[in-house]
Amino acid sequence: MPLFNAQRALAYYGTLVGFGVSALLVNVGCVLLAWWPSSPAAERACQRLIHGFFAGLVRLLAWIRIARIEYRGFDRLQPAGAILVANHPGLLDAPFLLARVSRGVCLFKPAIRRNPLFGAVAHRAGYLAVDGAMGLVRAAADKARGGATLLIFPEGTRSPSPASLHPFHRGFAVIARAAGVPVQLIRIESDIEIMTREQPWWRLPQLPARIVVQAGPCLDPLAAASAAALVATAEDWFRSAQPVLVRSAADAGSIGLPAQPKDIPLPLSAH
Repeated sequence: MPLFNAQRALAYYGTLVGFGVSALLVNVGCVLLAWWPSSPAAERACQRLIHGFFAGLVRLLAWIRIARIEYRGFDRLQPAGAILVANHPGLLDAPFLLARVSRGVCLFKPAIRRNPLFGAVAHRAGYLAVDGAMGLVRAAADKARGGATLLIFPEGTRSPSPASLHPFHRGFAVIARAAGVPVQLIRIESDIEIMTREQPWWRLPQLPARIVVQAGPCLDPLAAASAAALVATAEDWFRSAQPVLVRSAADAGSIGLPAQPKDIPLPLSAH
């Protein structure tokens, strides 16, 4: 058991360091490319770079047996021009989704602009800060109509616990109705707490983790009577969904879960 704990700690903290260094280098590269004029083509190139980076991270997590991520129902997703609405149990939720979306655009907190790992990257990829700007809805709707997939966590922050949710903000519904694009619900679930509010990133979790990222119903925003009605429908689905993962004693005592290719499908092709 001490050897297993040492292996687990080395894999976990080594991955954190590697991820941080890689993200910093990409961010510095984006800073050095400040002379490159912003354009839709430049944004798409950066979005695909992020997509490839996180797809590689997902495979690394499986290879070193930190986590196995299973994507369910993603073959039914609309390839472009949609809004992905997901719950937000942990810090890795956005990477897990961006690993499957080649033209993803995140709506992020304004503080990310100052983040040394992601600030410049987010800017170059055309991500949008949720800072109350009057043009936010119009800008987000334009990107969705242009074929980008918007990634929105309607809770606005991480969930208070994996089993509960914050009330949803209505921004995603307003954007969806303005753009006339579908709202795809995505539920993220893990059999352990990893990078949640109760399990900070620096505290070693009880690895390995099994994570399911499941596509739920796709909602037509214009079929709802109002933005509030659309929000209520989405929130009801998340609150009524039954857990699909239960951690067993065998999982807790094993060195790792086998990572079969079928559990981690190839990323969606670029569009």
